[in-house]
Amino acid sequence: MMYYEKKTVLVSGSVLFPLEIGGSAIIVNGTEVIRTSAVAAIQHVSRDLIVFETRNSKYCVASTPSPAPEARTINIALCAA
Repeated sequence: MMYYEKKTVLVSGSVLFPLEIGGSAIIVNGTEVIRTSAVAAIQHVSRDLIVFETRNSKYCVASTPSPAPEARTINIALCAA
């Protein structure tokens, strides 16, 4: 069996609908809309950050850029593979 590192996608935006395992996520970032492949796992959901995985990628969706350096460190740590 071959193991590989999933790519991490960092997005500042919002998820339109509640995440569901097996369903696609719709992410809006300004005028850009991203539709992911099926969600395989949901790791973290809070008001400011959602972290989930699809088969090939790990998504970290932050609702707003964090002004505090400590918060940025926490968010990046949550997104680390």
